[in-house]
Amino acid sequence: MSHYEHESFSDGDWDDRGDLIWNEFDWEQYLQQQDRFLHHYLELYNQHRKREDRLDYIASLMNWDMEDWAPGDPSAVLENQAPSIIFEEEASEDDEMDPYTIHRHPVYIAVKAILLSLEVALTKLTAKAASDSKIIPHLCPFLSALRECENNTLLAVQAIDFGDYALGTAQLKRSLRALNQAMAQLESLNAADSKTLKPFAQEVQIRLFDVREIWLRMMAFCREEINRQGDEGA
Repeated sequence: MSHYEHESFSDGDWDDRGDLIWNEFDWEQYLQQQDRFLHHYLELYNQHRKREDRLDYIASLMNWDMEDWAPGDPSAVLENQAPSIIFEEEASEDDEMDPYTIHRHPVYIAVKAILLSLEVALTKLTAKAASDSKIIPHLCPFLSALRECENNTLLAVQAIDFGDYALGTAQLKRSLRALNQAMAQLESLNAADSKTLKPFAQEVQIRLFDVREIWLRMMAFCREEINRQGDEGA
């Protein structure tokens, strides 16, 4: 999985912009654009969530580098790839020259979008289960674990963008621990044997395992880079 080619951004496209001078309005416009990409990913995920290859297929629709996103031969996905629908009407040379920030990192977008979908589902569940004493005690720890997952993902991507793959791996391990805590809370919710919970728990489990898959791929990438750097320094 890619670290969004941090080397090319730090040594190439970023420098091509010269002295970037953006005011607060410019950055707000940029952030709004990245928010649209995030929600676009979530729309694609919800649309294709029943595909077994959904992570790779959605990555192809997002125009992400499949060779970096999916280890191995991506041809099985690319052969059936639908035409990209990601803001084609808004694409321009200026968009291509926008600065790179962490908001554009595929891992950041994918994980944040999936976790956002869980928060939305959790809000709906809370409304339905307001009077269910079996569920309420487990909701806050579950949400807290999701927040920890997101925070550690952000720190991991930041570390990897700076080329510190060991730190990135350590942060991803923390993300996995937080995810395990979320899964434990989910099991506690399952034990509550609530009819309100069952559909929620099944969908949440699928999405949590997708987040886990993204992290495991990222960790594999980091370790490959650490080994490669070790071989070059030998």
